[in-house]
Amino acid sequence: MAEERNSDQERSSRFRSFESDKGTPPKEKGAISEFFKENEAKLTRRMLLKTAIGGLAMAPFAAALFTEPRTVQEYRIERHIISPLPEENEVTFFIYHGTQAYVGEPAELLNLGDPNLGVEGYVAFITRCTHFACVTTYKSREEIETISAGSPLDWVDKTEDLPGAFFCPCHAAGFSALDGSVLGGPITVPITQIELEMIDGNLFAVGVKTGEV
Repeated sequence: MAEERNSDQERSSRFRSFESDKGTPPKEKGAISEFFKENEAKLTRRMLLKTAIGGLAMAPFAAALFTEPRTVQEYRIERHIISPLPEENEVTFFIYHGTQAYVGEPAELLNLGDPNLGVEGYVAFITRCTHFACVTTYKSREEIETISAGSPLDWVDKTEDLPGAFFCPCHAAGFSALDGSVLGGPITVPITQIELEMIDGNLFAVGVKTGEV
C-alpha cells in the first residue's frame, strides 16, 4: 500500500509539473496575478505580430479599394471604325463606345442599299429599346410581316415604305430603320442613332444624334 501511495504521489507530482510547463495558472493565490501579467504580455506580442502580418497581406486589397476608380470617360472612344461593312439590307453588330451615357452599348450598322440615304447608304443605331432596355434586332420588311402573321403587330403597315425595322421581342415594339423613330408598341422615345463618317473607304462611328461625342 505504501508503494502504491508513493507511486500515486509521484504521478501527481509529474502531472503538476507538466501542467505548470503548459502555463496552467498556479494554485497559489499570490502567484495568479503574476501568471496573467506574464501571459498578457505574450498575448499582446502575439496579437501585434498577427496584426502586422495581416496588414501586409491585406495591403494590395486596401490599395485597390481606396484607389480612385476609372471614370466612364476613360473607356470612351471618340472615333472607331465599324467593320466589316454589311451587304445590302444586312447588318453588322458592334459595341459602341462614345459618350458617358453610351459606353459598351449594343449597336447595329445597317446597309440600306441606297447611297442617297444615311452616309453612303449606311445607318447605325444603339439597339437598346427605350422601353425596358431590351435589345432590339433589325428585321427586314418580309420578316416583320412573318412575325405579324403569327402575332399581329399594329404597326406593320408603317413598314411598307421601309426596308425593315428594329424589332423589340420583349413587348413587340418597332423602330424605323431609317431614323430610329417609333413605329408602334408601348414606347414613345426613338432608339438612338449613331453619327457616321466615311474616311478613305472606312466607316467610323463618331457620335450620336442625341448628344455630343
